[in-house]
Amino acid sequence: MQRKSPQFGFWLLLLIFAAPDTYAERRAGDVELILFGGSNGNFFSISDPVVSGLRLAGIRDITVNEGTKVKWLAGTGVGASLHKHVVLVGEFAFNHLGNSTYGVRAPGSTRQAEFGLEARLYEFTVGTHFLLPAGQSMVFPYLGMGVGGSHFRLRARASPVTFPGAPTEASSTDLAGYGSFGLRLDLSERWGIRPEIRVVRIPDDTYYRASLGVFFRFR
Repeated sequence: MQRKSPQFGFWLLLLIFAAPDTYAERRAGDVELILFGGSNGNFFSISDPVVSGLRLAGIRDITVNEGTKVKWLAGTGVGASLHKHVVLVGEFAFNHLGNSTYGVRAPGSTRQAEFGLEARLYEFTVGTHFLLPAGQSMVFPYLGMGVGGSHFRLRARASPVTFPGAPTEASSTDLAGYGSFGLRLDLSERWGIRPEIRVVRIPDDTYYRASLGVFFRFR
């Protein structure tokens, strides 16, 4: 197994402990813009139920190309300070869950048919960050929790000649909730970065998220 590079953690620790004191006092009424990105882990597999369904239909000759296995995400949000230790946060996230291609050959056939699936998950949540007291520090640990909605979309890429009458898209909308732990690092009175670990719960699945965000504070 290839070992993960420790460089990101090294530079993050260096930033925390070696950067000059840029403490910015929190004030009620501060508003901030947030941009973030990262990756999801422990997400459900899209290919497993597809392959199981094909096998139940009697198809045994199946090839799968899952493409990139990184389930990345990108998002934006807005935060408003209700108190120097309490921030109300609204966020939108786009989750790329994969592009998979499948090749199937029916029993007795010499021709292989191909189709693909694209999976996306959209989230909108409203939550609260509780900043832990840190004194005159540039680093503010916080605990977060929130609720909202999720919209899952699965789109098929298949020839109508090969798969006549097959649906091209399916979607579902459900509730979502999360709990998180992160750090808010002030780089100046207005700018900062926000590494975070989050556990997200949607119906029938729980997954975790590692992200790195940037925030700009208006005051």
